[in-house]
Amino acid sequence: MTAVDPFEDSGLEYGQEYFCQITASNAAGASKPSETLSATPIEILAAPTGVRIVSGNRKARLSWGAVKGATGYNIWRQMSFEPNWEQIVEGYPSAEFEDTGLINGETYFYAVEGRNPGGVGKRSAQIDAIPAPQPEPPEGLRSEAGLSSVKLTWDSAGPDTDYVVLRS
Repeated sequence: MTAVDPFEDSGLEYGQEYFCQITASNAAGASKPSETLSATPIEILAAPTGVRIVSGNRKARLSWGAVKGATGYNIWRQMSFEPNWEQIVEGYPSAEFEDTGLINGETYFYAVEGRNPGGVGKRSAQIDAIPAPQPEPPEGLRSEAGLSSVKLTWDSAGPDTDYVVLRS
């Protein structure tokens, strides 16, 4: 027996169960219907939203809002000096992922897409990370007393460094 080209019934509502039978026919007439099969179309998955990233020393931690209907996620990465995107994970089961072994100071771009048995959903907007080691404590701390105030100055701990002044 030879297989025939498949038939695709399109324009159906996702989540709605459909029942199908097939008959064969030729010059002598039509066959009895086949066994009944059922199928439920799967929704095209939306793109993940709320994608966030936190860079660390040689790593980047991604998180995103779970996509309704997704059974896993594909994670894509592109380095600033590479022309192509690379799929680094396929079917990851969680909405959080840590990419390790990165090069500090290099820019990495990430995007995420949901997947399920029906296929792959839309890709998220890209987000970037620049891994960096934790800064050293500021040096050269100086203070200057004023009227009801103290002015603090210090040497920079490096670019892209934020500071918090703790007072007791």
